[in-house]
Amino acid sequence: MEDFKNFFVNHLKGLASRLMANPRRWYHKKKARNCNKENVSIICNNCAGGIILHDLGLKFNTPTINTLFYSADDFIFFVLNIRAFSKSDIFRVVDPNYSYPIGGMKFDSRVIKVGFVHYSTFEEAKS
Repeated sequence: MEDFKNFFVNHLKGLASRLMANPRRWYHKKKARNCNKENVSIICNNCAGGIILHDLGLKFNTPTINTLFYSADDFIFFVLNIRAFSKSDIFRVVDPNYSYPIGGMKFDSRVIKVGFVHYSTFEEAKS
């Protein structure tokens, strides 16, 4: 009985996803036609920026693509000093609590941590 319940629930989730796929695709294609810019950057503290760029069919021209900032304070500090951070080096931060690589950036005696949640190695994330 439990197997049937899991199958049914998963089937409904997949069905809902498939039903919403076309309206979502049409909506984003319409929005993409209205976007008259080719070089768009979305500065975002999580993966939402990448999802939006992907759905609109735009290039991933953003320094925060596929990253996760651990605190709002770090993200705001990063945005306020984005030019300085773009010139700084990213270094590896070792934290056994996370299964993905973590990097750090330092500016003005402050270190912010960034999680590279969609990468398997630090070297891959850094490149």
